[in-house]
Amino acid sequence: VTVLARTGAEADAAATLIANAVDLPGNPAIKRISAHELSPDSDLGSRLVTQGVGTLALGEVARALDNGLAVAEDFRRRGLIAGSALFLGGEIRISGSVALAAPNETSREEVAHA
Repeated sequence: VTVLARTGAEADAAATLIANAVDLPGNPAIKRISAHELSPDSDLGSRLVTQGVGTLALGEVARALDNGLAVAEDFRRRGLIAGSALFLGGEIRISGSVALAAPNETSREEVAHA
């Protein structure tokens, strides 16, 4: 997840929350461990973080990305972020007023209005 926001701290916080929503709870292909196992000084403490992702079905990838996109769109509508890009399993979701050309799309020129 990549987020554009007013400050780095806002982008970091939003990216964490959006990435947490790109989730498939209980899916056996997703390996989770507590954050402090990866990094003892993590500010996430004992919260579970993703350590690895096995093979996911296309429908699962789409569902996870759509869950994250819903959070990103909510943040964007509320003015908390300017835009975001979510990536999982070769799929992409973009949120924001300026669309980025995805690898499977032809490039196009767009104008952003403030």
